[in-house]
Amino acid sequence: MSAYDDAAAESATLVESVDALPCDGKYYAHAYQIARDNQIMAFESPFFGLQIDCSDLTSLQFSQFESQNVVPYVDSLKKECRGRMDQLMKEKIKIQIKIGESLYSATNAIQKPRLWEAGRIAQRFEYRGLQFEGLQSLNATLWVVVWPDSFTFQVDLGGSDEELQPLSDGFQIKIQFLDWNIEKSFDARQSSVGGVKVKEQKAEFSVVLPCNLTSNLEDLEAPENGVDIKALAYSKTPLKVEFSQQFNCFLVELGRWVKRPFEAMWTDIRDYDIIEVTIQNKGSAKVHVPIVLYVQNLANPTGVCAIVCDGDYRSTGIPMQVSKNWHINGIPGYGYFYAYLPVNAGATTTYHIRLAYGFWGSLPSASHGNLSLVGYGIHVSRWEQLAIGCWGETICFDADMALVPKIITDVRTLMVKREDGAKWKFSDAGWGGDWLDLSIQGERQKPFQWKFGYLSHGPCLSEVKYMGWYGKEKSVSLESSVSTLRTDDYARTFFNIRYEFNRETHTDVSFFVLGGQDRIYTPVIAWGNKEGLIEERSLEKKNPGHPYLEQQNFVGQSPFWFGFPKQEIRGEDKKGCGWRAIVIRSFEASFSGVRYNKPTFSVRNINRRQKVSIDPNGIFMLRPPKEVTSIKQGDWVSLDVSIITLPPSISTYYGPNMSLQRHLADSPNSWKTIHREAAENIRSVVVNSGGEVVSTYPIVISVVDQCMVKLTIQGGIGAVPLQFKGLQSRFYTLHHCTEEGEVPIDRDQAVHGKDFYQVEYRYGRDEDLEVIGHYYITFNVILDEIESSTWVLRKNVGTVQ
Repeated sequence: MSAYDDAAAESATLVESVDALPCDGKYYAHAYQIARDNQIMAFESPFFGLQIDCSDLTSLQFSQFESQNVVPYVDSLKKECRGRMDQLMKEKIKIQIKIGESLYSATNAIQKPRLWEAGRIAQRFEYRGLQFEGLQSLNATLWVVVWPDSFTFQVDLGGSDEELQPLSDGFQIKIQFLDWNIEKSFDARQSSVGGVKVKEQKAEFSVVLPCNLTSNLEDLEAPENGVDIKALAYSKTPLKVEFSQQFNCFLVELGRWVKRPFEAMWTDIRDYDIIEVTIQNKGSAKVHVPIVLYVQNLANPTGVCAIVCDGDYRSTGIPMQVSKNWHINGIPGYGYFYAYLPVNAGATTTYHIRLAYGFWGSLPSASHGNLSLVGYGIHVSRWEQLAIGCWGETICFDADMALVPKIITDVRTLMVKREDGAKWKFSDAGWGGDWLDLSIQGERQKPFQWKFGYLSHGPCLSEVKYMGWYGKEKSVSLESSVSTLRTDDYARTFFNIRYEFNRETHTDVSFFVLGGQDRIYTPVIAWGNKEGLIEERSLEKKNPGHPYLEQQNFVGQSPFWFGFPKQEIRGEDKKGCGWRAIVIRSFEASFSGVRYNKPTFSVRNINRRQKVSIDPNGIFMLRPPKEVTSIKQGDWVSLDVSIITLPPSISTYYGPNMSLQRHLADSPNSWKTIHREAAENIRSVVVNSGGEVVSTYPIVISVVDQCMVKLTIQGGIGAVPLQFKGLQSRFYTLHHCTEEGEVPIDRDQAVHGKDFYQVEYRYGRDEDLEVIGHYYITFNVILDEIESSTWVLRKNVGTVQ
C-alpha cells in the first residue's frame, strides 16, 4: 500500500461498500431551454420530464418515465436519447389564492425565470411577477426546485402594505398538481417568513408543495427508521442541520459567523473548508440522502471545488454539484453544493466534504461550476465559470448566449503580477471568443436546447460536456467537451468539439474564434506547427473588419498553433495582463465527401461601426478551406484545441515553476512559448502493460489489468493530467519509476493528506447495453524538462505499510 492510502484491505472493502453511487446512475437532473427566448424551460431526470412555460402557468408538460429504461448520465445528453421529452403529457396545475368566497388563479409570470442554481444534481429557478386573474399589484413569485426524484413548487407573496391590502382580511394559498396538493391559510396581519437566508429571496407568505416520485424522502424522515444527521465545521464547530421544505432535502449551513482557521479571499488559499457530515441510517435498507451544503461566505467564490471524502479523507467519487454567486450587493459570495450521500442499512457513515479554493495539495486546483448571474442584471443564462486557483476566472462561457452574442467571455492568466506587484488578484488576457459563428438568412444560429454534463468539477481535471444544436431549426448538431487542469505554470482550457451540419449552407462560417474585445492591441501575430515557426507578422493600423489574413492554410505536421505575442490590454493597467494563444492538436473535417486534416484560418481586425483606421486588434477564426464553396447536409468538423494564456516575462510571473521561469528569462513575449507547449506537451505515450491509450493530452488510459498499469511518457510541460478510466476500485497508488525505485507521487504533492488526486464514479453501458459503473482516477504528473518518464499504477492490496 501507499503512503497516502494506509488502510488495510479489510478496511478498504468496507469503505467501498459504502461508496457505491445512487442506484443505477439514476440520480441526475437537467435544466435547459426549449424556446430560444428562455420562455419554456425543460427539466429532465431518469424519473420524469417536466416543461414549464412562463406564459401559461395553468398547465405543464409532464410524464413519469419507466424505471426499467434507465439512461445513464452521459447518454442522456445525446440527441438520440431525447425523444421521451417530446412525448410529455399536458397536465393542469392550479396555483390559487382564495379570499373569502372568491378564487383567483395564477395565469402566467410576466418575467422570464431567474437561474439560481443548475448542474448535475439539482436545479432551482425563480418565476417573478406571478399573475393572478382578477387580482392586481400582488408581488408574487413561483419557485421551482428539481431533484432527480422530486420537484417542488413554492409560491411566495410579499410587498408593501398597499400591495397586500386585498389580503388584509385573511386568505388561503392553494397549489395542486395531479395528486399532489397543499392549502394553507394566512392572517395578513401576521406574516410568515420563509426560511431562506438570501435577502432577495425572503417572502412574507410562503407555501411549498413537494412532489416526490419515490418514497426516498418519506423513508429518510421516518422517526423510527429514518436518518439522523450531524455536521461539524473544522472538526469542532457544530453546524445547523435541518430538513428544508423549500429545497426538499437536508440543509447543512456553514454560516458566515463561523471563523475559518485560515485567511480568505485574495491570497494563496492552501487550506480547505472541511465540513464533517455524519449520517446514522436507522433503517434496514441502504439509503441515498439528498443534501445541500449552503456556505454563506465562500473563502473565495471565484474558484471552489467540493470533494466528498470518506472518514479517512480519501476521495469517494461521489459527485457534488457546485453552484455559486457573487453578484448580489451586500451579500458575500456564497455557494450551494448538492449531493446524494449513500449510507448502508443500519450503518453510521462519516463524510468529510473538503472545499478546495486556491490549491489542492501542492498545486493550484482546477474547478468548473455554474455561476448564477442574479444581481448582475441578467439572470436567465447558464453561465459557466472555470478557474485554476481562486484569483479570478480562468475562462467563462455564456453558454446560452443570453448576455452577449459569444460563447467565450472572460479570459484570464494564471499567477501574473499586477502593475503594483500585487499577487493573487484578478488578471486579464483578453476577453472574448466563440465556438460556431454562423448566420443563416441574417439570423445568428445560437445555442438551442443544450444539455450540460458535469462529469467532473475538478480539482485535478475538470470535464463538462455540452450537447445540443445551433439554431431553432437545429441547423447544426453539437457535441463538445471542455476541461481545465491543476497546474502551476500557465492556464490551459481544452476543447473537443464536433459539429454536424443538418442543412446546406454557405461557407461564411467560423468553427472557433479567439478575440472580440475592443481594448486589445495586437501588434504582432505568429503561427506555426510542430516543427516551429511558419511566420511572424506585424499588423498595421487598418479599418475595422480589415482582413489581415484570409483563409490561410496551416502546413506541416500537427500540432498547429497561433498566438498574439506582445499583446497589450489598454485600460487594464492595474490588472496583471498576459497574452493569448491557441494550440490545435487535431483537426478533421469532411466537406462534400472530401476529408481535410489541416485547418484553415483567417485573421481580421475587430469590427466596429466607425469606418476609420484603428490600431490592430486581431481576431483569429478557424474557417473552411478556400476550395470549399458550400457546406452540405452531412458535412462535419471535429477539432481538438486549447486556449493558453501566458505571462509576458519573468518579471510578471510569480508562480513557482522553475522550467517556465527559465524559459521566460530567455524568451519573453515570444512565439517560442506557444511552440514549446505544442511540440513538447506530450510527444508520445506508450502503455507497457495493463491498459490502452485513449488520449495523449490530457493523458487518458483505459485500464485492462485491474492490478497494475505501466506506461512511459515522452516529453511534457507543467503538471500533466494523467487519468485512468475503467477501474473497479478507488484504492490505487501511482508510482514514478526512478533509479532509486518506485516513488509514490504523494511524497511531492500531498500537503494535508490525500489531497493530490481526483476520483469520479461514472455510469455507462457495456457491450450488452447493461448499465455499469467504473471509477476514474486522475493525477497531475510534473514532467517539466523530463525527456522520458515511466509510471506504474498499482492497486492497493495486502496489509498496511
